[in-house]
Amino acid sequence: MYTACIIDDESNSREVLELMIHENHPEITIAGVASNITEGMELIRTHKPDLLFLDIEMPGGSGFDLVKQLTEPLPQIIFCTAYGHYAIKAIECSALAYLLKPVSSQKLHEAIEKARMKSNPLQLSLQRNVLQEQLSTTREATRFLINTIEDTKVIRFDEVVCCVAESNYTKIHLSDGTKVLASKTLKDFETILYQPHFFRIHHSYLINLNFIKRILKSDGCMVELPNNVILDVSRTKREELIQKVAAL
Repeated sequence: MYTACIIDDESNSREVLELMIHENHPEITIAGVASNITEGMELIRTHKPDLLFLDIEMPGGSGFDLVKQLTEPLPQIIFCTAYGHYAIKAIECSALAYLLKPVSSQKLHEAIEKARMKSNPLQLSLQRNVLQEQLSTTREATRFLINTIEDTKVIRFDEVVCCVAESNYTKIHLSDGTKVLASKTLKDFETILYQPHFFRIHHSYLINLNFIKRILKSDGCMVELPNNVILDVSRTKREELIQKVAAL
């Protein structure tokens, strides 16, 4: 059994979500609802919910403002919003789920299934800390989270050597030689790895320029990275790559 709180300033959205949960997920008890972050924080302190369904744009403060105030014990956060432009992929990595309104029963089911699998207190603390870091306006994010079947991995930006597209997945090569398969596209990782030393050299490759060992020009153009990784550079990216490397 799980307890949940819904924080959303739109009464219709709260009622629809409550109804969907009541009809399809009897294992979840709605402990309370709130229309702003002040009421929401009071609900969280009182009920200590397992799940938090959280809107973003609300009067008096955003859902992100509430996240910054969270303390132990932590709920699992499912953002529910009508505004797609908030779907920053780095935030999506650190939240349990990000649902666009109107929320579909299938997407809600998928998010709740994730909650069943991701209930470790240490993992929730990691998610909260990384999400708060990413939402901070006073410091630059230095890491992100990847949820795998076995666990949640905290990955530092500076240990990512390159990202290689594999259909709708991405294989992340790390500086210690390990690889992590993520269920996000390479385009998603262009947003996550937003720092200037990451550069997409090809439709299938995103690299960390700091790890380039050599640029090979004997047969087209390729870059050599650690752990014997050699990747093609597309014709349209060659000149820009040379300029970026020269500017490092």
